[in-house]
Amino acid sequence: RLQTPTEWLLGHVVPALGELQGADQVEVLERLLPLLDPQQANSHSGLVPAEVSGGGVCLKPPHLLLDAQDFTIQLIFGMSGAGENPVPLPRTSQLLFPSKALSVGVRSQLRRLGMRTSLGDPTCLRFLMQELQHRKATLSADRFGEMQRALMQRIVESWPDLSNEGQAALLCEPFVSVAAEIDGGEQPETLFAIRPCRNQCSGRLVSLQELVSRSHPSDPFICWTSLPLCPRGFPPFPGYKRPSLEHVVAHARALGEVG
Repeated sequence: RLQTPTEWLLGHVVPALGELQGADQVEVLERLLPLLDPQQANSHSGLVPAEVSGGGVCLKPPHLLLDAQDFTIQLIFGMSGAGENPVPLPRTSQLLFPSKALSVGVRSQLRRLGMRTSLGDPTCLRFLMQELQHRKATLSADRFGEMQRALMQRIVESWPDLSNEGQAALLCEPFVSVAAEIDGGEQPETLFAIRPCRNQCSGRLVSLQELVSRSHPSDPFICWTSLPLCPRGFPPFPGYKRPSLEHVVAHARALGEVG
């Protein structure tokens, strides 16, 4: 039987896509991508040119690409509001940005075919958590605080739509700093300013499953010397840690030592 246009492009053109010039790659993708469904598009390991540090050709399926126009992604990578200059990442990176040479039409098709955005996508959110870990040493305290609050807000917005597996993966990824310089520290002359647990772990990043809610009516008051409270400015979140009897007893002992 005669091959369909989709079969012909996939069989004869896509295998040689990396050898084409940028403009020719765009022309092929503008013809091909509208013909594909997400499963077809993501079954090919090399389909869309991506930006990589050091240059060269690197082709990825749509589900391994980051949407450079997603605001949270832009914030974590320090990109401009239009996302016109995506950050070249190492070739070994789990996710990459699509080539900046791609047309608006191709980018629109990539979104339809599974390009990663931060909302409701645990793979993308965890990748952003890990990127924030790596960037901490190069950021000012104010900037890091802004970024971790924005990423936390995105997690909260996404939480109801995530699978149990996705939620569990996000809970255990350390990306939060509870250092006083990040969120301004505790208010003077308040209970939480008395030997807060944040002093014991301010030199490392902590995960969401280690933090206790500040908005809960009782939890923060029965453990603030034995467990770290979430940074000031963090939103309410159902995945925060609940104090156990062991933590309450440790808290009472710490207060006894203060007295």
